[in-house]
Formats: sequence, C-alpha cells, structure tokens
Amino acid sequence: MQSIASSALRRVVLSASKRSNPLASSTRRVHSTTRSASAKMRAIAASVPLEGEALVSYDALTARLKKLSALGDIGETEVNAFTVTELQRKLADAAERAALYNAREELFGWDVTEYPQLAELNKQLEPHLLLWQTAINFQRAYPTWMEGSFEELNPEQVESDVGNWWRMLYKMSKTLAGLEGPLRVVAHVKEKLEEFKAHIPLITAMRNPACATGTGA
Repeated sequence: MQSIASSALRRVVLSASKRSNPLASSTRRVHSTTRSASAKMRAIAASVPLEGEALVSYDALTARLKKLSALGDIGETEVNAFTVTELQRKLADAAERAALYNAREELFGWDVTEYPQLAELNKQLEPHLLLWQTAINFQRAYPTWMEGSFEELNPEQVESDVGNWWRMLYKMSKTLAGLEGPLRVVAHVKEKLEEFKAHIPLITAMRNPACATGTGA
C-alpha cells in the first residue's frame, strides 16, 4: 500500500514540476523547431542545381573552346569576335553561379567547393579573346587611316595603336603556336600593320601644326 502511495506521489511531483517549469518545455520545442527548419533549409540548398557538374557543362565549354582553334577567316572577324565574347559571357555566368553556391556552402558551414576548371578555361580563352578584339579594332581603324579624312587623323593615337597592336600580336603568335586558324589572323594583321608603319612618319610630319599652318622653316 505504501509502495503504491509513493509511486502516485512521485507522479504528482513530476507532473507539477513540468507545469511549474514552462521555460524548459518551451526551450525544448524551440530547439526541435530550429533543428527541423535547419534540416529543411539544408535540403532546399542542396537541391539547387549549382553543385558539381550541374553547375556548368565543362565538356560543352571545352568543346566550344577547341572550335576557336579553327577560326581563321579575317573576313568573319565580326562574327568570330562575337563567338569568343559569347563564350566569355558563359564562363562569367558560370563563375557567378559558383560564387553563389560557395556563399550558400559557407552559410551552412559546409566545405567550400572549388572550381579550378573555370579558371583554366578562362586562361585558355584569353589569347583568343585578345586576338579577335585586336583584329576587330584593326579592321575598324584601317579604313579610316587609309581612306578617311587626313585632317582628322591623330598621329600620336595612330602610332600608339599600331605599336600596341603589333606587340600584342607578336605575343599571341607565341601563345597560339600550333593553332593554324588563329595564326593566319595574327600573320595577316601583323603584315598590314608592318605595311602601314611606313606611312606613320609622313602622317606625323604632315599633321604637325607648323606644317598645317604653313609656318614651318
């Protein structure tokens, strides 16, 4: 009888203790809710298609990069420059998405994923980008040099452009060694620049303010 009474008394005491400490019960509910929310957030973040191969198709980008090696028609400069720029845009987009996913990984305390393939693809793209940017700049300037208004020529700017583009092309002839298409473009533009260099002293002299006003010695 006494044992039954003692057991009943313990149940009453424990029940009263729970009712008298609502903070502990509330804390347990909060922790449980927090763990549940955290698990849901992790599941949502993990489901975002940014990780690993879902981030970007490296095979597709590599294949497009290899196709640049066949581009060698100076008559298609505008189109080829657009093609290279578009590939650059896709790589920039992939890098932005990778940074977004890395930020989420840091937020949840996960190991941060590295994407060395993106850096390597950008490195391989750079000489192609410089080549076609230089080619398109040359193609737009050359008609002005040869057929435009002589009075509108800026000798210093012309000489600077010719020198900078020639040096850039010289470097690219080394960087793009073995790539037949791009090297044809390098050779063509370099040849045109070499030919035009012969005219620079005359342009400089004729555009000299003293010559222009007829007050030279």
